[in-house]
Amino acid sequence: MTLSKQLEKYIQNKHIISLILKLTDFENDEIQLNAFKILSSITTEQETKNIVYSNTIARFFIKFLNKVIDDSNQTLRFYNLLRSLKNLLQYDQITDELTKQNGLPLIMRCATDVKFKPIQVQQPALEILFILTFNKEAYQRLKSYSTEIKPFLSSSHQRISQVADMILWKLEKEEQALTKPNIQHRNYKYDIMLSYSQSDQDLCLRIYDELMSDDFRVWIDQDENFTMTMNEKCEIIDECEYFIMCTSETYKQNAFCRSEAFFAFERQLKIIPIIVLSNYRPDGWLNRIINGKIPIDFTKLGFELAKSKLKNDIDRQRKFTRINQIKDSISINIPIDSSQNNGIPSRIDQWTKNHVKLFLLEKNLNPLLEIFSEMNGNILHELYLMCLSNRESMFHTLKTEISTLYSNNQPLTLIIYLRFLNEIQKYIQTFAINQK
Repeated sequence: MTLSKQLEKYIQNKHIISLILKLTDFENDEIQLNAFKILSSITTEQETKNIVYSNTIARFFIKFLNKVIDDSNQTLRFYNLLRSLKNLLQYDQITDELTKQNGLPLIMRCATDVKFKPIQVQQPALEILFILTFNKEAYQRLKSYSTEIKPFLSSSHQRISQVADMILWKLEKEEQALTKPNIQHRNYKYDIMLSYSQSDQDLCLRIYDELMSDDFRVWIDQDENFTMTMNEKCEIIDECEYFIMCTSETYKQNAFCRSEAFFAFERQLKIIPIIVLSNYRPDGWLNRIINGKIPIDFTKLGFELAKSKLKNDIDRQRKFTRINQIKDSISINIPIDSSQNNGIPSRIDQWTKNHVKLFLLEKNLNPLLEIFSEMNGNILHELYLMCLSNRESMFHTLKTEISTLYSNNQPLTLIIYLRFLNEIQKYIQTFAINQK
Protein backbone atom coordinates (compact mmCIF):
# COMPACT_ATOMS: atom_id res chain seq x y z
CA MET A 1 0.00 0.00 0.00
CA THR A 2 1.43 3.35 -1.05
CA LEU A 3 -0.08 6.70 -0.14
CA SER A 4 -0.02 9.66 -2.49
CA LYS A 5 1.29 12.92 -1.03
CA GLN A 6 -2.18 14.44 -1.34
CA LEU A 7 -3.72 11.58 0.63
CA GLU A 8 -1.00 11.81 3.29
CA LYS A 9 -1.77 15.50 3.81
CA TYR A 10 -5.50 14.80 3.89
CA ILE A 11 -5.14 12.17 6.61
CA GLN A 12 -2.80 14.40 8.63
CA ASN A 13 -5.22 17.32 8.42
CA LYS A 14 -8.11 15.13 9.55
CA HIS A 15 -6.17 14.23 12.72
CA ILE A 16 -7.13 10.54 12.57
CA ILE A 17 -3.70 9.16 13.43
CA SER A 18 -5.02 8.06 16.83
CA LEU A 19 -7.74 6.04 15.08
CA ILE A 20 -5.25 4.34 12.78
CA LEU A 21 -3.07 3.57 15.79
CA LYS A 22 -5.98 1.66 17.32
CA LEU A 23 -5.99 -0.63 14.28
CA THR A 24 -2.55 -1.84 15.31
CA ASP A 25 -4.16 -3.55 18.31
CA PHE A 26 -6.17 -5.87 16.07
CA GLU A 27 -5.04 -9.48 16.23
CA ASN A 28 -4.68 -9.57 12.49
CA ASP A 29 -1.28 -9.29 10.84
CA GLU A 30 -2.62 -7.80 7.63
CA ILE A 31 -4.55 -5.05 9.39
CA GLN A 32 -1.62 -4.31 11.70
CA LEU A 33 0.86 -4.20 8.87
CA ASN A 34 -1.16 -1.82 6.71
CA ALA A 35 -1.94 0.39 9.68
CA PHE A 36 1.75 0.77 10.47
CA LYS A 37 2.64 1.39 6.83
CA ILE A 38 0.13 4.24 6.79
CA LEU A 39 1.57 5.58 10.03
CA SER A 40 5.09 5.51 8.58
CA SER A 41 3.93 7.93 5.87
CA ILE A 42 1.84 10.33 7.94
CA THR A 43 3.55 10.43 11.34
CA THR A 44 4.59 13.90 12.43
CA GLU A 45 7.00 14.97 15.13
CA GLN A 46 4.14 15.73 17.50
CA GLU A 47 3.00 12.10 17.60
CA THR A 48 6.49 10.77 18.27
CA LYS A 49 6.69 12.83 21.45
CA ASN A 50 4.17 10.40 22.90
CA ILE A 51 6.39 7.71 24.42
CA VAL A 52 3.66 5.05 24.06
CA TYR A 53 3.37 5.82 20.35
CA SER A 54 7.13 5.61 19.72
CA ASN A 55 7.41 2.48 21.85
CA THR A 56 4.62 0.79 19.89
CA ILE A 57 6.12 1.74 16.52
CA ALA A 58 9.55 0.34 17.43
CA ARG A 59 8.11 -2.83 18.94
CA PHE A 60 5.99 -3.48 15.87
CA PHE A 61 8.84 -3.19 13.38
CA ILE A 62 11.12 -5.44 15.40
CA LYS A 63 8.33 -8.00 15.67
CA PHE A 64 7.43 -8.02 11.98
CA LEU A 65 10.98 -7.87 10.66
CA ASN A 66 11.80 -10.94 12.73
CA LYS A 67 8.68 -12.57 11.35
CA VAL A 68 9.41 -12.05 7.65
CA ILE A 69 13.21 -11.90 7.46
CA ASP A 70 13.60 -15.62 6.65
CA ASP A 71 10.29 -16.14 4.86
CA SER A 72 10.90 -16.27 1.11
CA ASN A 73 7.18 -15.71 0.51
CA GLN A 74 7.32 -12.38 2.34
CA THR A 75 10.19 -10.66 0.51
CA LEU A 76 8.14 -7.73 -0.77
CA ARG A 77 6.75 -7.14 2.70
CA PHE A 78 10.29 -7.34 4.07
CA TYR A 79 11.48 -4.64 1.65
CA ASN A 80 8.55 -2.37 2.47
CA LEU A 81 9.08 -2.74 6.20
CA LEU A 82 12.69 -1.59 5.92
CA ARG A 83 11.74 1.44 3.83
CA SER A 84 8.95 2.37 6.23
CA LEU A 85 11.22 2.02 9.25
CA LYS A 86 13.85 4.24 7.62
CA ASN A 87 11.21 6.96 7.15
CA LEU A 88 10.16 6.80 10.79
CA LEU A 89 13.70 6.95 12.13
CA GLN A 90 13.91 10.59 11.06
CA TYR A 91 12.37 11.18 14.50
CA ASP A 92 14.73 10.88 17.47
CA GLN A 93 12.11 9.41 19.78
CA ILE A 94 11.58 6.38 17.54
CA THR A 95 15.34 5.97 17.09
CA ASP A 96 15.66 5.97 20.88
CA GLU A 97 12.99 3.31 21.25
CA LEU A 98 14.44 1.08 18.53
CA THR A 99 17.80 1.23 20.29
CA LYS A 100 16.32 0.56 23.73
CA GLN A 101 14.45 -2.46 22.38
CA ASN A 102 17.69 -3.89 20.98
CA GLY A 103 16.77 -3.58 17.33
CA LEU A 104 20.38 -2.97 16.26
CA PRO A 105 21.46 -6.64 15.82
CA LEU A 106 18.42 -7.24 13.61
CA ILE A 107 19.27 -4.28 11.37
CA MET A 108 22.91 -5.40 11.25
CA ARG A 109 21.81 -8.79 10.00
CA CYS A 110 19.69 -7.15 7.28
CA ALA A 111 22.74 -5.18 6.20
CA THR A 112 25.39 -7.89 6.32
CA ASP A 113 23.70 -11.21 5.51
CA VAL A 114 24.91 -12.06 2.00
CA LYS A 115 21.66 -13.79 1.09
CA PHE A 116 19.84 -10.45 0.97
CA LYS A 117 19.65 -8.32 -2.16
CA PRO A 118 21.97 -5.30 -2.06
CA ILE A 119 19.59 -2.58 -3.25
CA GLN A 120 16.33 -3.82 -1.74
CA VAL A 121 17.67 -4.84 1.68
CA GLN A 122 21.31 -4.02 2.37
CA GLN A 123 21.17 -0.40 1.24
CA PRO A 124 18.12 0.64 3.33
CA ALA A 125 19.52 -1.33 6.27
CA LEU A 126 22.84 0.52 6.00
CA GLU A 127 20.99 3.82 5.77
CA ILE A 128 19.14 2.89 8.96
CA LEU A 129 22.49 2.13 10.62
CA PHE A 130 23.74 5.54 9.55
CA ILE A 131 20.70 7.19 11.14
CA LEU A 132 21.39 5.22 14.32
CA THR A 133 24.90 6.71 14.55
CA PHE A 134 23.20 9.95 15.68
CA ASN A 135 21.91 8.14 18.77
CA LYS A 136 24.56 8.07 21.51
CA GLU A 137 23.76 4.56 22.74
CA ALA A 138 23.50 3.07 19.25
CA TYR A 139 26.68 4.90 18.23
CA GLN A 140 28.66 3.18 20.97
CA ARG A 141 27.23 -0.22 20.09
CA LEU A 142 27.91 0.25 16.38
CA LYS A 143 31.61 0.73 17.02
CA SER A 144 31.89 -3.00 17.65
CA TYR A 145 30.46 -3.67 14.17
CA SER A 146 32.99 -1.58 12.21
CA THR A 147 34.82 -4.60 10.80
CA GLU A 148 31.54 -6.00 9.44
CA ILE A 149 30.73 -2.72 7.68
CA LYS A 150 34.15 -2.13 6.08
CA PRO A 151 33.72 -4.71 3.26
CA PHE A 152 30.90 -2.56 1.86
CA LEU A 153 33.44 0.15 0.99
CA SER A 154 34.37 -1.94 -2.05
CA SER A 155 30.78 -2.71 -3.06
CA SER A 156 30.03 -2.52 -6.77
CA HIS A 157 26.95 -0.50 -5.85
CA GLN A 158 28.22 3.04 -5.40
CA ARG A 159 25.43 4.20 -3.12
CA ILE A 160 26.07 1.29 -0.77
CA SER A 161 29.79 2.00 -0.62
CA GLN A 162 29.09 5.67 0.06
CA VAL A 163 26.66 4.93 2.91
CA ALA A 164 29.24 2.56 4.41
CA ASP A 165 31.85 5.30 4.13
CA MET A 166 29.55 7.72 5.99
CA ILE A 167 28.93 5.22 8.78
CA LEU A 168 32.62 4.50 9.23
CA TRP A 169 33.44 8.20 9.06
CA LYS A 170 30.96 8.85 11.88
CA LEU A 171 32.39 6.02 13.97
CA GLU A 172 36.10 6.58 13.34
CA LYS A 173 36.83 10.06 11.97
CA GLU A 174 34.09 12.48 12.94
CA GLU A 175 35.50 13.40 16.32
CA GLN A 176 38.84 14.40 14.83
CA ALA A 177 37.17 16.38 12.03
CA LEU A 178 34.98 18.31 14.45
CA THR A 179 37.85 19.24 16.76
CA LYS A 180 39.90 20.74 13.94
CA PRO A 181 40.49 24.46 14.68
CA ASN A 182 37.78 26.64 13.21
CA ILE A 183 39.37 29.90 12.06
CA GLN A 184 36.99 32.84 12.25
CA HIS A 185 36.91 35.73 9.75
CA ARG A 186 39.11 33.89 7.25
CA ASN A 187 39.03 33.86 3.48
CA TYR A 188 36.80 31.06 2.22
CA LYS A 189 37.23 29.20 -1.04
CA TYR A 190 33.45 29.23 -1.55
CA ASP A 191 30.78 31.64 -0.40
CA ILE A 192 28.04 29.03 -0.34
CA MET A 193 27.43 25.32 -0.32
CA LEU A 194 24.03 24.43 -1.73
CA SER A 195 22.88 21.21 -0.07
CA TYR A 196 19.88 19.53 -1.68
CA SER A 197 18.19 16.26 -2.59
CA GLN A 198 18.34 15.12 -6.21
CA SER A 199 14.53 14.96 -6.21
CA ASP A 200 14.48 18.75 -5.90
CA GLN A 201 17.20 19.32 -8.47
CA ASP A 202 15.29 21.51 -10.94
CA LEU A 203 14.46 24.29 -8.48
CA CYS A 204 17.80 24.01 -6.66
CA LEU A 205 19.80 24.32 -9.88
CA ARG A 206 17.79 27.41 -10.75
CA ILE A 207 18.73 28.89 -7.37
CA TYR A 208 22.35 27.91 -8.03
CA ASP A 209 22.32 29.67 -11.42
CA GLU A 210 20.93 32.85 -9.85
CA LEU A 211 23.55 32.88 -7.11
CA MET A 212 26.34 32.30 -9.61
CA SER A 213 25.05 35.13 -11.81
CA ASP A 214 25.36 37.42 -8.78
CA ASP A 215 29.03 36.45 -8.44
CA PHE A 216 28.63 34.17 -5.44
CA ARG A 217 31.11 31.31 -5.39
CA VAL A 218 28.84 28.31 -4.96
CA TRP A 219 29.72 24.66 -4.50
CA ILE A 220 27.06 22.16 -5.51
CA ASP A 221 27.12 18.44 -6.19
CA GLN A 222 25.24 18.51 -9.49
CA ASP A 223 25.84 14.89 -10.45
CA GLU A 224 25.57 13.22 -7.02
CA ASN A 225 29.22 12.20 -7.00
CA PHE A 226 29.28 8.77 -5.38
CA THR A 227 33.07 8.54 -5.55
CA MET A 228 33.52 11.45 -3.13
CA THR A 229 34.25 10.28 0.41
CA MET A 230 32.71 11.86 3.48
CA ASN A 231 36.13 13.16 4.43
CA GLU A 232 36.43 14.97 1.10
CA LYS A 233 32.91 16.36 1.43
CA CYS A 234 33.72 17.70 4.90
CA GLU A 235 36.82 19.45 3.59
CA ILE A 236 34.62 21.24 1.06
CA ILE A 237 32.08 22.21 3.73
CA ASP A 238 34.92 23.68 5.79
CA GLU A 239 35.80 25.88 2.82
CA CYS A 240 32.32 27.43 2.68
CA GLU A 241 31.02 30.43 4.59
CA TYR A 242 27.30 29.74 4.14
CA PHE A 243 25.36 26.49 4.02
CA ILE A 244 22.03 26.75 2.21
CA MET A 245 19.86 23.81 3.19
CA CYS A 246 17.15 23.08 0.60
CA THR A 247 14.60 21.34 2.80
CA SER A 248 11.93 18.94 1.60
CA GLU A 249 10.62 15.52 2.59
CA THR A 250 13.24 13.78 0.44
CA TYR A 251 15.98 15.99 1.89
CA LYS A 252 14.98 14.93 5.40
CA GLN A 253 15.05 11.26 4.42
CA ASN A 254 18.36 11.47 2.54
CA ALA A 255 21.31 10.15 4.54
CA PHE A 256 23.81 12.15 2.48
CA CYS A 257 21.94 15.41 3.07
CA ARG A 258 21.73 14.67 6.77
CA SER A 259 25.47 14.03 7.03
CA GLU A 260 26.25 17.33 5.25
CA ALA A 261 23.81 19.33 7.36
CA PHE A 262 25.01 17.99 10.69
CA PHE A 263 28.66 18.57 9.85
CA ALA A 264 27.91 22.14 8.74
CA PHE A 265 25.96 22.67 11.96
CA GLU A 266 28.73 21.30 14.17
CA ARG A 267 31.33 23.37 12.32
CA GLN A 268 29.21 26.48 12.94
CA LEU A 269 28.67 27.48 9.33
CA LYS A 270 26.09 30.18 8.73
CA ILE A 271 23.10 28.02 7.88
CA ILE A 272 20.22 29.40 5.82
CA PRO A 273 17.25 27.02 5.51
CA ILE A 274 14.98 27.29 2.49
CA ILE A 275 11.90 25.28 1.52
CA VAL A 276 11.76 23.82 -1.99
CA LEU A 277 8.67 21.61 -1.68
CA SER A 278 5.15 23.01 -1.70
CA ASN A 279 3.34 22.88 1.66
CA TYR A 280 6.37 21.35 3.35
CA ARG A 281 7.05 22.04 7.01
CA PRO A 282 10.46 20.90 8.32
CA ASP A 283 10.40 18.58 11.30
CA GLY A 284 12.39 15.73 12.83
CA TRP A 285 16.16 16.16 12.82
CA LEU A 286 15.85 19.22 10.56
CA ASN A 287 14.48 21.25 13.46
CA ARG A 288 17.71 20.79 15.39
CA ILE A 289 19.68 22.23 12.49
CA ILE A 290 17.26 25.05 11.70
CA ASN A 291 17.35 25.98 15.39
CA GLY A 292 14.54 28.53 15.39
CA LYS A 293 15.36 30.16 12.05
CA ILE A 294 12.44 30.88 9.72
CA PRO A 295 13.04 29.08 6.39
CA ILE A 296 12.61 31.02 3.15
CA ASP A 297 9.78 29.29 1.32
CA PHE A 298 10.47 29.41 -2.42
CA THR A 299 7.17 27.68 -3.19
CA LYS A 300 5.04 30.11 -1.20
CA LEU A 301 6.82 33.42 -1.84
CA GLY A 302 7.51 32.79 -5.50
CA PHE A 303 10.97 32.49 -6.97
CA GLU A 304 11.82 36.17 -7.45
CA LEU A 305 10.72 37.33 -4.01
CA ALA A 306 12.31 34.35 -2.26
CA LYS A 307 15.54 34.89 -4.21
CA SER A 308 15.67 38.52 -3.08
CA LYS A 309 15.01 37.52 0.52
CA LEU A 310 17.79 34.92 0.36
CA LYS A 311 20.29 37.47 -0.93
CA ASN A 312 19.18 39.99 1.69
CA ASP A 313 19.70 37.40 4.42
CA ILE A 314 23.22 36.74 3.19
CA ASP A 315 23.93 40.49 3.08
CA ARG A 316 22.61 40.95 6.63
CA GLN A 317 24.67 38.08 7.98
CA ARG A 318 27.76 39.45 6.29
CA LYS A 319 27.06 42.82 7.84
CA PHE A 320 26.75 41.17 11.24
CA THR A 321 30.06 39.40 10.66
CA ARG A 322 31.70 42.72 9.88
CA ILE A 323 30.33 44.09 13.15
CA ASN A 324 31.98 41.23 15.00
CA GLN A 325 35.21 41.97 13.17
CA ILE A 326 34.92 45.57 14.34
CA LYS A 327 34.60 44.31 17.89
CA ASP A 328 37.76 42.24 17.49
CA SER A 329 39.96 44.72 15.68
CA ILE A 330 38.70 48.29 15.73
CA SER A 331 40.92 50.93 17.24
CA ILE A 332 38.97 54.00 18.30
CA ASN A 333 41.10 57.05 17.66
CA ILE A 334 39.81 59.40 20.33
CA PRO A 335 41.37 60.41 23.64
CA ILE A 336 40.49 57.92 26.36
CA ASP A 337 40.38 59.08 29.95
CA SER A 338 40.01 57.05 33.11
CA SER A 339 36.24 57.43 33.12
CA GLN A 340 35.86 55.55 29.84
CA ASN A 341 34.68 51.97 29.86
CA ASN A 342 36.35 49.53 27.42
CA GLY A 343 37.05 52.32 24.92
CA ILE A 344 33.48 53.65 24.97
CA PRO A 345 33.31 57.36 25.93
CA SER A 346 31.40 58.15 29.10
CA ARG A 347 29.48 60.92 27.28
CA ILE A 348 26.87 59.40 24.96
CA ASP A 349 26.95 62.49 22.73
CA GLN A 350 30.54 61.52 21.78
CA TRP A 351 29.54 58.07 20.56
CA THR A 352 30.04 57.22 16.90
CA LYS A 353 28.21 54.42 15.10
CA ASN A 354 31.08 52.10 16.01
CA HIS A 355 30.77 53.01 19.68
CA VAL A 356 27.08 52.09 19.56
CA LYS A 357 27.93 48.72 18.01
CA LEU A 358 30.65 48.08 20.56
CA PHE A 359 28.31 48.98 23.40
CA LEU A 360 25.67 46.54 22.17
CA LEU A 361 28.24 43.79 21.71
CA GLU A 362 29.89 44.36 25.08
CA LYS A 363 26.53 44.25 26.85
CA ASN A 364 25.38 41.20 24.87
CA LEU A 365 22.43 43.05 23.32
CA ASN A 366 22.85 41.34 19.95
CA PRO A 367 19.20 41.45 18.79
CA LEU A 368 19.48 45.25 18.66
CA LEU A 369 22.64 45.31 16.54
CA GLU A 370 21.02 45.38 13.13
CA ILE A 371 18.31 47.89 13.94
CA PHE A 372 20.70 50.28 15.75
CA SER A 373 23.66 49.83 13.39
CA GLU A 374 23.26 53.27 11.76
CA MET A 375 22.76 55.20 15.00
CA ASN A 376 25.29 57.41 16.71
CA GLY A 377 25.11 58.41 20.37
CA ASN A 378 22.78 61.37 19.88
CA ILE A 379 20.22 59.34 17.94
CA LEU A 380 20.44 56.52 20.47
CA HIS A 381 19.81 59.05 23.24
CA GLU A 382 16.67 60.25 21.44
CA LEU A 383 15.48 56.66 21.11
CA TYR A 384 16.08 56.10 24.83
CA LEU A 385 13.89 59.11 25.64
CA MET A 386 11.15 57.68 23.42
CA CYS A 387 11.40 54.40 25.32
CA LEU A 388 11.05 56.24 28.64
CA SER A 389 7.91 58.01 27.48
CA ASN A 390 6.20 54.75 26.52
CA ARG A 391 8.17 51.65 27.45
CA GLU A 392 5.61 49.03 26.47
CA SER A 393 4.75 50.56 23.10
CA MET A 394 8.42 50.98 22.14
CA PHE A 395 9.18 47.40 23.15
CA HIS A 396 6.51 46.08 20.79
CA THR A 397 7.59 48.46 18.04
CA LEU A 398 11.23 47.36 18.21
CA LYS A 399 10.31 43.70 18.56
CA THR A 400 8.05 43.83 15.50
CA GLU A 401 10.59 45.68 13.38
CA ILE A 402 13.36 43.21 14.26
CA SER A 403 11.19 40.15 13.56
CA THR A 404 9.92 41.61 10.27
CA LEU A 405 13.13 43.00 8.81
CA TYR A 406 15.66 40.65 10.37
CA SER A 407 13.75 37.37 10.69
CA ASN A 408 16.87 35.21 10.97
CA ASN A 409 18.21 37.17 13.93
CA GLN A 410 17.77 36.41 17.60
CA PRO A 411 14.37 37.83 18.66
CA LEU A 412 14.08 40.77 21.03
CA THR A 413 12.86 39.57 24.41
CA LEU A 414 11.52 41.69 27.25
CA ILE A 415 14.56 40.97 29.42
CA ILE A 416 16.95 42.12 26.67
CA TYR A 417 14.90 45.29 26.18
CA LEU A 418 14.95 46.06 29.91
CA ARG A 419 18.68 45.34 30.12
CA PHE A 420 19.25 47.78 27.26
CA LEU A 421 17.37 50.53 29.11
CA ASN A 422 19.26 49.80 32.32
CA GLU A 423 22.70 49.74 30.65
CA ILE A 424 22.21 52.83 28.49
CA GLN A 425 20.85 54.77 31.47
CA LYS A 426 24.33 54.80 33.02
CA TYR A 427 25.70 56.75 30.07
CA ILE A 428 22.68 59.04 29.95
CA GLN A 429 23.20 59.94 33.61
CA THR A 430 26.88 60.68 32.98
CA PHE A 431 25.93 62.85 30.03
CA ALA A 432 23.38 64.76 32.13
CA ILE A 433 25.92 65.37 34.90
CA ASN A 434 28.50 66.60 32.41
CA GLN A 435 25.92 68.89 30.85
CA LYS A 436 25.39 70.57 34.20
